[in-house]
Amino acid sequence: MEEHINEKEALERELERLRKEKEQLEEEVRRLSAERNLLEKDLRRKRPAFELLARLRKLMLALEREEAEVAHLAACSDLSRHYLEAQRWLALLERYRRHIETALRGPVVDLEGGHPVV
Repeated sequence: MEEHINEKEALERELERLRKEKEQLEEEVRRLSAERNLLEKDLRRKRPAFELLARLRKLMLALEREEAEVAHLAACSDLSRHYLEAQRWLALLERYRRHIETALRGPVVDLEGGHPVV
């Protein structure tokens, strides 16, 4: 009889230990889930930035490759007959400058919806 009681108590202690362990594991799952959600949110926020950087780097490489030749040709050329086209290029470059400056300031967020304003 005594042996049966000791076995029952041992099983109850083991059950209590397992319950506590389960609670700890559930808490860890909740913590990891919250951390994962934050990381996913951060990734969604950064993904457009990485794409923007990739596109700008591609443009930058092409522009840098041609810079010396363009500088030489600009020094010995007259684009006055192509004024409108030259103005379009300058306007495009100005728009790129503004887009990059906007990105440097960070996204504008709708305070009610929490979404970036495009």
